[in-house]
Amino acid sequence: MTGLFDTSDTGGNVSGGVSPQQAVAPAPSAITSAVGSGALNSVGNLFTAVAQGYAEGAKKAQAAKDAGVISNYGQKLTALDAAVAQGSMSHAEAQRRQRALYNSAIANNPHLTEKLTGFTKDVTTTEGLGDTLAKGTAVDQQIVTDTKQATAEGFITEGMTPEQQENGLNLYKQRQQQIGEMKFYSQQLDIQKQKMSIQAQAESIAASRVQRANAAADLQIKKNQMYARQATADFSANVMQHTQTQLDKIQADLSAGKITNEQAMVQANSLKDAIMAQTQKIRGAAGGSYVDDISSPIFKSIDNRMEFLSGKITEDTLKSRNNSLQAQAELPYLSDPKMASVIASSKYLGGITNPQILGEAGGYMAEFLRKNMNPNATPANPVSTDPDEKSGTKAYTGGLVDNINNLKNKNPAIADPKGTFEELQVHVNQLMKGGAAFSGTTDDPKGYNNLVNFLANPAFLDYQKMGGHIDADNLNNMRNAIASNYSDKLVPAIQNAWEQGKSVVGVPQTGTQIGAAFVPTPNTKPAEDTIRYVWTGKTIEFKPAKGFENNAGVRAKAGELQRQLAPLINKNVMMRAHLDGSSDYSKYFKMSEPEMFGTKAQDTSSVNGR
Repeated sequence: MTGLFDTSDTGGNVSGGVSPQQAVAPAPSAITSAVGSGALNSVGNLFTAVAQGYAEGAKKAQAAKDAGVISNYGQKLTALDAAVAQGSMSHAEAQRRQRALYNSAIANNPHLTEKLTGFTKDVTTTEGLGDTLAKGTAVDQQIVTDTKQATAEGFITEGMTPEQQENGLNLYKQRQQQIGEMKFYSQQLDIQKQKMSIQAQAESIAASRVQRANAAADLQIKKNQMYARQATADFSANVMQHTQTQLDKIQADLSAGKITNEQAMVQANSLKDAIMAQTQKIRGAAGGSYVDDISSPIFKSIDNRMEFLSGKITEDTLKSRNNSLQAQAELPYLSDPKMASVIASSKYLGGITNPQILGEAGGYMAEFLRKNMNPNATPANPVSTDPDEKSGTKAYTGGLVDNINNLKNKNPAIADPKGTFEELQVHVNQLMKGGAAFSGTTDDPKGYNNLVNFLANPAFLDYQKMGGHIDADNLNNMRNAIASNYSDKLVPAIQNAWEQGKSVVGVPQTGTQIGAAFVPTPNTKPAEDTIRYVWTGKTIEFKPAKGFENNAGVRAKAGELQRQLAPLINKNVMMRAHLDGSSDYSKYFKMSEPEMFGTKAQDTSSVNGR
């Protein structure tokens, strides 16, 4: 075996492939300072004397030679010791070099095997001489201790790669820190509550002082509870990761034939019981309901694994479901009890199988989830121009699209398709309601971009084809809001860009004399005279008109219009069609054509693809 379970390379000390990071080197001993400064002669003399003692009784010539071997060996050992103490070499590397030195010395001097072995033991067990090499620095020793404990608790298991071992060790250390924080804040809560009780009971304290003291204590309690919940949220994310490692081990043992299917199920259930026992200890500090809510993704992931082990779902389904649960467990706003409750109860979130969408979600998406899950609540604002809020809107509408596509394709990763679709309908209608309700809060059409992108997405039409309900008032109000706040500003801009656009058709032919300088007049023609647009059925394309096919200036202008106008036109046409539940994009382009291109709209069917 390699990595953690290969102790042949560590002298019995398990490092798990983890290299210690030592920010501040411990103060070297007198011996290591001498070695590190290059004063090895005095140390050599010391070892020479020791060596001579070991070689006593031998021939003088051989004794001198043996003494030199041992002295040289001792100097190299203390140099390694100094390197570890000063942080210039890792403990594992120093031990590898020590073993190489020892093996080389024995190979070249087999008659000194016993003496070299005894000498090595004496040096490496003498404090301040070579004990750092043997034991490592305080940091090294702590890593060994942590690694052993992490292994005992299942964070590091046999067969892990060095990288997996390091990740397991880090998870263990994070867990210990989180447990410490939760204990601390729990104790602080108890202390504050006791203080409040004592102050309330003290007859010598005036009523006003009691009130102020209680208010201050209550504030401190809330702060400590907030910190406890944050620590609990971090703890939950840690447990989620560790649980998957443990479940992977159960699955691997089952595949290898080490355990039966029944034993695998029992072990998975035991994980549930262990986590329940862990969370029971922190319910007082963070709140029982809150702990239950943030634990929900963990227990769901275990249930998914058990369904896989029993053959109810495929491995791909398992992976998709747990990717989503993993993302939910790591959401940054889980320390908020309200959001934890939303996430725990939401079937809609289970329909988002793309963890990137949740991973990119910020606090504003949390507002969408909280406000839009209730059909009777004031919806979230989807047309804000604030950058953070726009990012939240983008993530939220991306989640809607992901839900729709997964439901349409009957993705087995969705455990409850019916319940998910019912929640999806609430979210779609709240989005529509919000778009209309907040239409008067901005006059910048850019605020509507994310909303319009959703309405123009084929998924919105698919939602309607699947039987998705849209309240008639919400639909009409959305049409009016889009018309007055987006389309009525977009269409004139498109028309202006088309009518005022110019194509450079050749080199300047005329110009104006201004003083000593001659300023040429650009040789241009209107874009509408040099460029034609073609509607393909789903998109618009701008191309040079007949006779200008090879004109570089006209081709450049056509490319510019294609980049700047085509996406806006396509999106506007598809949005209008989808709001009417239609996919007849040619019909809606024809309706929009005079508005966008004016009275000079091209009417040649061969040009426009109609």
